[in-house]
Amino acid sequence: MSGQIQPRNIGALTPPGGMRLPMATTPQMTPKEMLGILRRHIWLVVILTMLMSVLSVGAWFVKKTFWPEYTASSGVEVLPQGVTDPMQIEQTSVNKDVQFQFRNFKAAMLTSPSTLEEFLKRDDVRNMAWYKQFQKSWIKRKFAPVLARLSKQTNGNGNNQIGVQGDHGKAMVRAMRDLKKNLDVAPLRDATYIRVGMTCSGGQGQRESAQIVNLLIQMFYQQQDEAAKKDFRQRIVQLNNQQAEIQNEITTLDRELDRIRRLKPVANLGGNRFRDFLEEKLGSLETEVSRLEGEVQRLNSLLESAKRRAEGEYDEVVREMIERDSVATTMRQRISYLEVQQAEMLARFGENHTRVKEIRNSLRQAREDLAYRQKEIGDIERKRIFIITNDEVAASTKQLETRQLELGRARTEHEQLGEIRASYDRVFVNREDKQRLLDAINTQIEKVKALTNDPELSKIKPMQSALEPRERSAPRLALYLPGGLFLGLALGIGLAFAIELLNDLVRTPRDVMRHLHVPLLGMICHAEDDHDLDGIDLYHVVRQAPYSITSECYRQLRTNLKLSGAVETQKVLLVTSTGPGDGKTSVALNMTSTFVADDQRVLLIDANFRRPTTSLSQLREAGDSSDSHPDFGLSNYLMGQCQEEQSIIRSSGIEDFDIVDAGPLPANPGELLGSERMKKLLEYARTAYDYVILDGPPLLVSDAKTLAAIVDGTVVVFNAETTKRGAAQRALRELRTINANIIGTVLMGVKTMKGGYFEEMFRTYQKYQQVSIRPAV
Repeated sequence: MSGQIQPRNIGALTPPGGMRLPMATTPQMTPKEMLGILRRHIWLVVILTMLMSVLSVGAWFVKKTFWPEYTASSGVEVLPQGVTDPMQIEQTSVNKDVQFQFRNFKAAMLTSPSTLEEFLKRDDVRNMAWYKQFQKSWIKRKFAPVLARLSKQTNGNGNNQIGVQGDHGKAMVRAMRDLKKNLDVAPLRDATYIRVGMTCSGGQGQRESAQIVNLLIQMFYQQQDEAAKKDFRQRIVQLNNQQAEIQNEITTLDRELDRIRRLKPVANLGGNRFRDFLEEKLGSLETEVSRLEGEVQRLNSLLESAKRRAEGEYDEVVREMIERDSVATTMRQRISYLEVQQAEMLARFGENHTRVKEIRNSLRQAREDLAYRQKEIGDIERKRIFIITNDEVAASTKQLETRQLELGRARTEHEQLGEIRASYDRVFVNREDKQRLLDAINTQIEKVKALTNDPELSKIKPMQSALEPRERSAPRLALYLPGGLFLGLALGIGLAFAIELLNDLVRTPRDVMRHLHVPLLGMICHAEDDHDLDGIDLYHVVRQAPYSITSECYRQLRTNLKLSGAVETQKVLLVTSTGPGDGKTSVALNMTSTFVADDQRVLLIDANFRRPTTSLSQLREAGDSSDSHPDFGLSNYLMGQCQEEQSIIRSSGIEDFDIVDAGPLPANPGELLGSERMKKLLEYARTAYDYVILDGPPLLVSDAKTLAAIVDGTVVVFNAETTKRGAAQRALRELRTINANIIGTVLMGVKTMKGGYFEEMFRTYQKYQQVSIRPAV
């Protein structure tokens, strides 16, 4: 923990012994603590609640007597949205949400600034007492009779020029503000009307509230009716203009249709058409061209085959033609005859016979002639087929070209006729559309003329006139009294929490945990709360009132010190505080007594040179006198007036409890407390005693920081009645700056609070003590 300016977590608050103190967190305010705040300030809450209740009842009585309010109401019925067709008998259904939005729209128009300004400009409105009150300032309205008499006396005539007319602009602004505040215009969801209400104050408010509602509804109905009729009249003018324009367009389209008919008299125009000669001719030509195109493709295929037959090998067709040739048949018969004759000669005469050779030569010649004949016949046949096929292709192609030309001329003529017909159809359809639109406009004009005389044209209808209210609408005791109770209760609770939260004293363990972030070793209760301390010296509470709760608090402080591990390794402890009178000496003396009661040898050093503890002088050995015991103190030793440590140590009259007095005030206390002789004294005391406790000066002076830098640990005492959070934070920050080892803090003078921890602990401890110290029977 040394050297840390502000610990950030629980680990930074852990003492050197390793025990983590449970109070090093920063809790939020719990419901129990809130309830405790209310219990501590319950009378403040009760008094403020009663006071505000009385004031609210008084305000109700004053307003009821001098300025009552009256509210008159009526309604405006809103008819279904949309224009009703006078030609239809059946009523169309209307969506409820749409109709409710329409009522909202009408209500917004009724409360619009333009409508209200027009209403305030009416003479019958300005003659009302309600409007005249806005023509005068508040002072002039309240003191008008007095000012009138003064003006009459001053001017010497009966003309009252003070506050009679006023500024109309300011009056309009004030009246508009009052209308926005007191005029209630609400469209109802489950009804078909808008509720209109007006609240007026004063003696004539009962009559004028109903008058304002009726005048406003009447004016709004007249405005809406006039606006609707104006819109319908403008609509009729627009429809007449559209009717004339469309009639002119129809006349122009009729002329165009006549022109197109004259352009092609036999074009078969009109709605009812039939299939004419041109269409028949075009269909026949398209069929013929399609047939010829197929024929040309077939002949081209045959021509390609004939060409391949003429240029390639003989195919089956050519061979068949060659076989059917009569000359070739005769030649094949001759070859057959020669082959038979050759076979006979070979069998008769042999191979080399002359007759055999002649027949062989004749057979070879016959075969050559047959081959030549076949080739000649094949060539002729192939050329014939090619020529015939080529002629047929040429003829079909010529015929196809002729028919294509005829088809092109027919198509061109048909396209021209189609364009004429399309132009005619477009004009005719446009003319029919215009005629239908003209008929619709004529019907619309008749409907609008019929609707112009409709009394429900504005879609609103005034309901029954507003009647003068019989009872006042405000003030109501049922609202003022609960409002005063609630306001007083809220004010009391808020003030109670403000008092608690704005208090910057370190009063409770919660303040130590939340604002100081340092371990809390113990809390010492206030002397007024412990009745066992009557007539007891607070410096010696542990010895003189051992069964008091204050003594128990000091024993808990000792236990926390021991359990935290601080006193096991840190024997020299400095007890200091933020300011004088915080109770550090009481803590040091009583903490010493608790250690002595625990069979520990303790040395208490009064290191506060500026304000030595007078109570220490009462702790003398029995029979000891000032003559036999020199009055040497710490300052004498530090200034060298005595050399031995034992010369300044004296007994307190209590076993194992020795004391070192402060001695006379030196000129340089800070330097002496940080000197080597002081360190030597502490080293001696550390070896001779179990614990050494220094009752040091407060942190207001530099002496305390000098001691904090050389001791093993520092315990800071905060007083719940005097120590402020800023002073405590500054003191801890200064100790951390000099690397002082802050073991923990002690909260002194803690008072019991209603709903707090100490109140319950006191009650429980007293019951426990009454049982534990009951004499045995």
